[in-house]
Amino acid sequence: MNPRKISLDGSTTVAEARASAPLLELFHENTKYTRSRYPAQALTIARELTSRAAIEALSRNFKVYRFVERRALGPPAEPAMPLGAALRARVSTREFTGASLSLADLASVLVPALACNRRAAVRHLPSVELRFRSYPSAGGEFPVEVYPILLRVAEVPPCVTHFDPRGGALDVLQPLDSAALEQALIADSGISRAAAALLVFTAVFERSSVKYGDRAYRLALLEAGHAAQNVCLTAAAAGIASLAWGGFFDDALNRLLGVDGLVEAAVHAVFLGHAREAAREKPA
Repeated sequence: MNPRKISLDGSTTVAEARASAPLLELFHENTKYTRSRYPAQALTIARELTSRAAIEALSRNFKVYRFVERRALGPPAEPAMPLGAALRARVSTREFTGASLSLADLASVLVPALACNRRAAVRHLPSVELRFRSYPSAGGEFPVEVYPILLRVAEVPPCVTHFDPRGGALDVLQPLDSAALEQALIADSGISRAAAALLVFTAVFERSSVKYGDRAYRLALLEAGHAAQNVCLTAAAAGIASLAWGGFFDDALNRLLGVDGLVEAAVHAVFLGHAREAAREKPA
C-alpha cells in the first residue's frame, strides 16, 4: 500500500491506493514479514527444516547437464592480492581490450567465488550430503545458477556454458549466437564485442519459494548480488576486469541460455575481460 495515495477525506480507498501504486511498492508491501503474517510462514519453514524430502532436495540444489561436453577448469591459482587490496582495486570497467582469457583465468575467478567450498553430513540421514558455497544463501537453498557465456576464451570457441559448482567445471551447452546475444543486451556500446566472457546469474525460484513463499524472490536477488560481488573480487585479485550488468531484455537472454524465464530466469550478469589501461584508472 502506498500511503501517499490515500487522501485525508477518505475519497481514495486503500484498495484504490494499492491499485495505483507502482509495482515495486506492491511487491515490497506484499513480501514484508509482519507480526500478523509471519506465524503462518514460520510453520512452513519449520516443516521444511524437518522434512526428509526437503532435506534431500537441499542436497540437489544444483543443475546437472548430462551428455554434454565438459571443460574442467582445474584448481585456481592462489591470488597474490590480499582481500583488502582486491576491495580497493575493484572498479567497474567499461572499456575492454578484446584480448582473450584462458580457462586458467576463469578458474581463478569462478572456482573460489562460486564453487562448493564445504560439505556437511546430515546426522539422521547418513545418505544425504549437503554442499555449500562461499557466498550466503537463505536456508542453504542456493537457487542461483551461473551460465558463463564464453566470448573470447583461448581454448574454447564462443559458446554458452553452465558452471558446475561441485567440480568446478563448465558444461558446454551450445555454440554462441553472437547476434542473439547483442540483441539481448541493452545499449552495451560494444562491450560484448570486447569483453572475454559474460557470466549470467539465474534463479531457480522454487528452490526457495517452497520454504519462503513470495519473499524467495527478494532472497534470490540478494544471493545473486552476493555471488556477483564474489566474482568481482576474485577477478580483481586475479588482475581481471569486471563490469556488473543489469541491462538486458529478459526473454531474449533467457532464450539464449535455454531457460523458460518463469521456473528459472536471468536476474543478473557480469562481464569479464582485460581492461584498457586508461579505463583501469576510472572510478566505479
